[in-house]
Amino acid sequence: MAVTNDAEIGEALRQAQGKMGFPNSFWIFQQILHPILLHYLILPVYNFLDLGKIMLVFSQITHLLSKAVSWEEKRGKRPDYFPKALPNALAAMALNQFGKLEKFEAQRKNIAESYYNELKDTKFVLPAKYDNRKNAFLRFTVKHKDAHSIIYEAWHKQNILLGDWYTTVIAPFDTKLETMHYKKGDCPNAEFLARRTLNLPTHINISKQDFLRIINFLKKWK
Repeated sequence: MAVTNDAEIGEALRQAQGKMGFPNSFWIFQQILHPILLHYLILPVYNFLDLGKIMLVFSQITHLLSKAVSWEEKRGKRPDYFPKALPNALAAMALNQFGKLEKFEAQRKNIAESYYNELKDTKFVLPAKYDNRKNAFLRFTVKHKDAHSIIYEAWHKQNILLGDWYTTVIAPFDTKLETMHYKKGDCPNAEFLARRTLNLPTHINISKQDFLRIINFLKKWK
């Protein structure tokens, strides 16, 4: 997405977009199906035994859902759906989401504030607060010396979907580091933080019951 107030640059962007073409129909279908499956099928049963987890993995294996990062990107290649123009169907979805932005932002701020209140004075290192404003966290990133163990138990034993992003220096975890020309020790600070970082959810589908379940689980590690 690009925005400019320069007419000449704007025209150049339009011409470039016109030459890109659109992603293939199946990829567009995957993106449209993604919020439908998650909202109506996967998330409602995620905490019920392993059903939600099985449905999520099955949907990705069968390519009903696409992954955020393609296998091509994990091997240093460009996926075939990028760069492309934004299809009208996805543009309509995006505009619809913009209409809910204030609601989503309020939810994220409230959940983040609850994390601050519930996890203060624990071993979890919380994000810094600035100028007394409430940030609308897309991911509420905390640090803990046992971060990887917490994520593993949450996923495999408690059916709690904590974010496992950034648990390796280059995410996702199965990215081929050699194709990224990365050698261990190149970024020691990033490697240090990757071992201690976990992300707490703030999305719109978290109910009060879900939040309390997450907090009760985390407090075992306080």
